[in-house]
Amino acid sequence: MEAIRALRVVRKSAVKARTQALNQLRTLMVTAPSALRDKLRGLPTGLLIDTLARTRPAGDLADPACAVKTALRRLARRYRALQQEIKEADAALAPS
Repeated sequence: MEAIRALRVVRKSAVKARTQALNQLRTLMVTAPSALRDKLRGLPTGLLIDTLARTRPAGDLADPACAVKTALRRLARRYRALQQEIKEADAALAPS
């Protein structure tokens, strides 16, 4: 029973962190350049994460537009990693 409790703590933490990453991503999109914001607006979460995780921001990080694109990419990749962690926790918690 203690092992299950420990695994559930880890899963719950990952779910919370994933939610925070998505909230941060959506908040940051508000300040994104209008062309990027328009391109991303209305995308379902899965497609939004995939699109942002694949982006390749170019330019100087001192440029606000490049910095926002880089931050969005990093948040999307964090979301993906947490999603994978949740799947692994679910598999460990599944009845065998």
